[in-house]
Amino acid sequence: MDIVFLNRNRDLHDFDEEARESNLVVLMGRRRVGKTELIREWARRGGFPSASRYYEGGDIEIDSVRFSSETTITVSEVKFRPVSASEKSSLLEKLKRNFERSQLSRFAAKYNIDYEVVDWRQGISDIIRQQPD
Repeated sequence: MDIVFLNRNRDLHDFDEEARESNLVVLMGRRRVGKTELIREWARRGGFPSASRYYEGGDIEIDSVRFSSETTITVSEVKFRPVSASEKSSLLEKLKRNFERSQLSRFAAKYNIDYEVVDWRQGISDIIRQQPD
């Protein structure tokens, strides 16, 4: 069944303005009022969410998705411990598979995609510094 998106242009406009001006947008509302569909429609029309802890259901879970430049999206797996080179390689493969299977990948087609594994204790300050204003 296809969902028809009607009469939400003002909501889309407001959400788009907030998303472009802020590093974090919280969308709240009663259940079943269309919060998820609003975000999907926004993304379909060319918006792209930066997210930390993106979870789509099933086994698709991504720790961080962010613009690292105007043309590049960085997808990250964050660990709270040191990671060996072989484990890092395995984690990067899994991260790439998860992202390619996620709905986010459809909206990221026009961007370069970088994948990284971050040791939170060393890398979180670098990620915070790289967030676009």
